[in-house]
Amino acid sequence: MSNEIVEPIGPESPILEFYYGKETIAFIPLFLLKKVLDKKQIILASEQEVDWFHFTGRDLPQDTDSAFRFLTHLQESISWAEIKNLIQPIIRPLDHLKDLWEKAGHDENLYGFKFGILKTPSTLYRYISYSENRLYETIAQNKIYLTSPRGFNDPFDCNYNDQVRLNLDQAGIACFTQVNDSVLLYSHYADKHKGICLMFDPYEMRFLTEVNGQQYRSQFRPVYYFKKLPEFDLKKEIALIATCKDLAWSYEREWRMFMEDGKGGVLGPGLYEFPKEALLGIIFGSEISTENITKVRNMSKKKEGFAYIQAKRIPDKFGIDLKKIEYVL
Repeated sequence: MSNEIVEPIGPESPILEFYYGKETIAFIPLFLLKKVLDKKQIILASEQEVDWFHFTGRDLPQDTDSAFRFLTHLQESISWAEIKNLIQPIIRPLDHLKDLWEKAGHDENLYGFKFGILKTPSTLYRYISYSENRLYETIAQNKIYLTSPRGFNDPFDCNYNDQVRLNLDQAGIACFTQVNDSVLLYSHYADKHKGICLMFDPYEMRFLTEVNGQQYRSQFRPVYYFKKLPEFDLKKEIALIATCKDLAWSYEREWRMFMEDGKGGVLGPGLYEFPKEALLGIIFGSEISTENITKVRNMSKKKEGFAYIQAKRIPDKFGIDLKKIEYVL
């Protein structure tokens, strides 16, 4: 994907980032903070503060003074107890966050806050077990199946209780992650590291074609993780029913793809064809057989600029390293 500004392929939510050193360690979507203020019936002080809840990636406010006033207003209006369930962790542990929010020991050069945009990553990954038919369908035929939530491994996913649930046959969903080196993800979704991890450019998957030849627009949404069910009306916010999970799953860093029907709704489960440019390459699990690597290479040998990467165990550590492989076919 080029560096030029492209049209969003999902909601580009304004977020408040927690940083430590040079890394963002957690964030909170601002729309969740707005719900806390609304519940407490706190009125924002100015139109400028209201604007912070609505900025997009193309007009991020640059006024540092107004940003500081807005952050101070949030910290004075919302307690740590009220926001701790809303925090989306990226790097653990998060020991500094409580003190940071309450301004104890704040160091602007080391840790603090900044405002940003939660954009769809330029590369997303999909862990799968080795299945010759399924892989041929994806790699050689450029097809992906959007499944029903009935097939998810978490029984609470899209199904909180009798009052708040997604019609389990209503939406077709394809699950991705922004993490490509997770030992847990290879273990859970790629047959104990004997499978593969597919690399996708989500922006190239902007439009997908159904088996009947009809083309539909795709949309990517992040999954949000909570220790307890948030206090907002999931009946009215359908997208959150399908993108809201227990905090225990936060290591997955998941994104979900839906297909829009052009009338404000989503399409059901089914097989869709994606542009060949969308599949960027393959990461072979650390335990995959040489025979299966050869079969996968044969499926993909007609693809130009295709990346082959091998996951390897890191000696004396619980982790894997990724090394690009140059094949001459």
